[in-house]
Amino acid sequence: MKKILLTFGGGRAAIGIATSLKESPQPPHIIAVDSEKYALQRAVADERYLAPRGDDSRYLPFLRELIRRTGAEMVWPVHESEILAITQSGKSLDAKTFLPDLATIIAGQDKIESYRRFAANGVRTPESVKIDDAGDLRAAFDSFGPEVWLRMTGGAGGKGALPVTEFDRAVNWIDFHDGWGKFQAARRIVGGRWTSESIWRDGELIAIQGRHNLLPDLSNLTPSGITGFTRAKTWIDNPALDDISIRAVKALADRPHGIFAVDLLDDEAGDFYVTEVNVGRFSSGGFSHYNVGSTNACHFVASIAFGEELPFDPPLMNPLPQNELMIAGYSHNPVHVLEQSVEEQVEMFQQELAKLKAEDTRPLE
Repeated sequence: MKKILLTFGGGRAAIGIATSLKESPQPPHIIAVDSEKYALQRAVADERYLAPRGDDSRYLPFLRELIRRTGAEMVWPVHESEILAITQSGKSLDAKTFLPDLATIIAGQDKIESYRRFAANGVRTPESVKIDDAGDLRAAFDSFGPEVWLRMTGGAGGKGALPVTEFDRAVNWIDFHDGWGKFQAARRIVGGRWTSESIWRDGELIAIQGRHNLLPDLSNLTPSGITGFTRAKTWIDNPALDDISIRAVKALADRPHGIFAVDLLDDEAGDFYVTEVNVGRFSSGGFSHYNVGSTNACHFVASIAFGEELPFDPPLMNPLPQNELMIAGYSHNPVHVLEQSVEEQVEMFQQELAKLKAEDTRPLE
């Protein structure tokens, strides 16, 4: 039985991955870690451990010790900070991974660098500019106005996103986030939202699946209406979506390897625009959450990481049924645990941390 260590284990994405892995032909033994003691209890796993955050200097030493103690053969990071830290560690974790190279991850996590690469490679993308000062912001309004789209250059789930038509309001928004030098402004495109998730092995496209995100979830809780979660979606097979998504991935990676989730908008003419590529991970509610017939994207990933044969000849193009809706919500099924058991986990975690030497993981700013 394979042993897979899954990070951010109590989060929606990790729960989807773990559930899919447990439904694969040979279900692995799953070891889940999470930095939040209550979220950890939700993890779909055979073993659960509290862990430092991915941007904590003790994160890598902790993982090394946990891998040694549990015999984990593969580490599957889910959160961006964990993906970055684990990739920076190189081979020092003594476990398999399925991740792009460090340069690709850094480019994908920096939305301005991604934009530059998309534009340089002819990938249609909303015009964008980094906002270092008020002059940059004024120039963005002059170029993209009357409405511009603000968001932070790093992070996920629409972090810092706001559509704005008033310059002073934009200044206040960036001030509130202490965001000068950390924000970008883009030309706003109002249209449908789409995602394309793909799996690559040493430059070869293994599988790709497109979807139309019909209705966002919890959109009433954010100023922008963007949360990174989708309530209703449908699978699609659209060659134009496949083409621009593949070109976006190749704009970031000369030889793509790993998982790539491309987010897109379309305009009134039906043209697609790439807004970002989530490098090294599935999106939170897509391909990794849906198994039908012999299609199990997480099983494919584990098979590649362990050097096993795939049950199909690549590439697998949009295999999921187009006549089905996937309707979900952010909430998780409740779990019931004793408070004492949670606190015992915390105490054990603190004891383990006390033994570790901090290490510079150089998190991406």
